[in-house]
Amino acid sequence: MFRRNLITSAILLMAPLAFSAQSLAESLTVEHRLELLEKALRETQSELKKYKDEEKKKYTPATVNRSVSTNDQGYAANPFPTSSAAKPDAVLVKNEEKNASETGSIYSSMTLKDFSKFVKDEIGFSYNGYYRSGWGTASHGSPKSWAIGSLGRFGNEYSGWFDLQLKQRVYNENGKRVDAVVMMDGNVGQQYSTGWFGDNAGGENFMQFSDMYVTTKGFLPFAPEADFWVGKH
Repeated sequence: MFRRNLITSAILLMAPLAFSAQSLAESLTVEHRLELLEKALRETQSELKKYKDEEKKKYTPATVNRSVSTNDQGYAANPFPTSSAAKPDAVLVKNEEKNASETGSIYSSMTLKDFSKFVKDEIGFSYNGYYRSGWGTASHGSPKSWAIGSLGRFGNEYSGWFDLQLKQRVYNENGKRVDAVVMMDGNVGQQYSTGWFGDNAGGENFMQFSDMYVTTKGFLPFAPEADFWVGKH
């Protein structure tokens, strides 16, 4: 009997200790889980910040280091002037692969004027025109001309004449060139400010295609510099 009571007492004494140990293990497990969650959250935030910085660098223009200078009063000059009217003196042009190995650089400098001329020659399109207009007087509401078309005239006519030529290069290889040319000309009368071309009794406003032809150079073996054209000219 005494032995049974002793075992029962020991069990009763160990029960609270076992319960406390189990509770402590459960609390440590929860803390450990929270620590793991916090660690994962910090890693996620770090990765997100890294991606944001990379995207920001893609869309942020590169800045140029500028030395800060001061004026006579000791104030620092603005290193980034706001004026946008200034044009660059030169542009960078990428060289071909065969030239890059010779010069050691894949880019070369070209003035803006030469670059504009290069683009114009590469496109092969050009236009030029001419127009003239003068003043006129009126007599009882009717316009009066002053030697229209005469030699040495200066503003002595009340109509406006215009010419416009459009030229497009079609072919240019091995010393041979082909260009298509269109010339438009006409007259604009000043008697009616809203007159349409061809829609007037006096024929003041009209427009026509005076030239429509194709000109070639270098296709005649006996005269390589001669111009040979076909069409209306």
